[in-house]
Amino acid sequence: MALFQPALELVLKHEGGYVDNPLDEGGPTHMGITIATLARVRGISVTKEDVKRLSLDDVAGIYRTQYWEPSQIALIQSQSLADVIYDQTILCGQHQAIKRCQIALKRLHCDITITGKPDLKTINSINSVDPQVFGTEFIIKTQDYLSNIVIINPKQIVFIRGWLRRTHDLLRHLLEL
Repeated sequence: MALFQPALELVLKHEGGYVDNPLDEGGPTHMGITIATLARVRGISVTKEDVKRLSLDDVAGIYRTQYWEPSQIALIQSQSLADVIYDQTILCGQHQAIKRCQIALKRLHCDITITGKPDLKTINSINSVDPQVFGTEFIIKTQDYLSNIVIINPKQIVFIRGWLRRTHDLLRHLLEL
């Protein structure tokens, strides 16, 4: 069973402080929490200032209840693999991260349906394959996904270096543990 705290620490290594880049479709963001996510969690309209004021405890609570628990990542046996997948649920959303897990599993000849939903068959399949082989395939699929964002919307090219640097760090994390 994977633990939340190490996964959170990896994400926070990648998600910095407050940013409000006009080219970022997520809008104002603090430690990876967008203004839209904060509004959805709180159930009310929020401001840039509300995003700026988020504390580490606020962010950890949102990450746990909105991403960690719904994704069932705690059921993954390899901590480093759970960390890598969790990082991508934060960057790209649960659906996209789980979909890439399922695509990677298919590439490894697992009998899996690509739904983007974190079902037990997906989790059990992840636990049945070599974590480093699967994790590497997942990271390759992630790089493809991020590159396609830029192909579809060339204005996003300003982010590609950081995104790819993040995937390289994920690969190092996966292979070091």
